[in-house]
Amino acid sequence: MRTTILSELLNEIRYNAMPLAKGSRVPLYNVRVDGDTAVYSIALPGYEKSDIQVRCTENRLIVSSEAQGTYDSGYLVTSFAVSPFSMSWQIKGAKVSSATMSNGVLEIVMQRSVSETGDLVPIT
Repeated sequence: MRTTILSELLNEIRYNAMPLAKGSRVPLYNVRVDGDTAVYSIALPGYEKSDIQVRCTENRLIVSSEAQGTYDSGYLVTSFAVSPFSMSWQIKGAKVSSATMSNGVLEIVMQRSVSETGDLVPIT
């Protein structure tokens, strides 16, 4: 099996799986690594695409929101709440190739590369 630099670097995620997090909640998430690709799936029920910012710098993936409110579902009782949060993972040598939001799950696909600008990533 060919070992890639990204695979070696993303192995750190497996051992340091908890992101640095700030805010009243830490969203649940999964990370899947396949060759030179890593996929972050983050559960964000009640959030809109416009509520979330994804930023990738040379050393860090950052997902955050300043949104606040309740999930308007029509239910009498619900534990879904929209509140500010910030999560970041230490990464090296990778950049976001896509970010999509569907059914309350944000999926971020990362590829081997480096983004020096730290530009915002559009969510489609």
